Amino acid sequence: MNAVPKKRWFRILPAVFLMYCINMIDRNNIGFAFPGMESDLGIGATYAGLAGGIFAIGYLFLQVPGGLWAERWSAKKLIAVALIAWGLFAGLTGFIQNVTQLLIVRFMIGFVEGCILPAIVLLLKRWFPLDERARANGIWMLSIPFAAMIMSPICGFILTYATWREMFWIEGAFPIIFCIIWMLCITDHPKDAK
Repeated sequence: MNAVPKKRWFRILPAVFLMYCINMIDRNNIGFAFPGMESDLGIGATYAGLAGGIFAIGYLFLQVPGGLWAERWSAKKLIAVALIAWGLFAGLTGFIQNVTQLLIVRFMIGFVEGCILPAIVLLLKRWFPLDERARANGIWMLSIPFAAMIMSPICGFILTYATWREMFWIEGAFPIIFCIIWMLCITDHPKDAK
């Protein structure tokens, strides 16, 4: 195997892995904020479940269109747009004042994140031939337990020194900043790579 194929493993997969870790943190960090939200906004456990459910409803909307857009336009650019949009909505969560605003923002985070999974599947399909794809997908999917492992210390550290609102602002900045790395590291097709 020459140097070009090996570079795929060290350029594409780390970027996809880190992007999906950030995605999983912004998707699940609300659980750490609920104690503060409950006291500040009077949001109880019922609304915690509803906020999780409405995220999933929003997530469903762009699953199929996201794959089509990634195929016809660009998986790289679609994910870049999603990084910015979900970062803005995640940061916006720090400004909510009531349950209605929380549900709207959570729905929008789910809506925007819905296109990520099909775009990644397409991207990895383009970069990894069939005999390598299961391994590439397995490495990418390790980002889910890895994100769960690092999310608690990150959220806990932030909440030690900041409020739940500030946690959303800080963690909402992660995908926006990471978008720069994403645009530098990812190319839609191997034929376009330098």
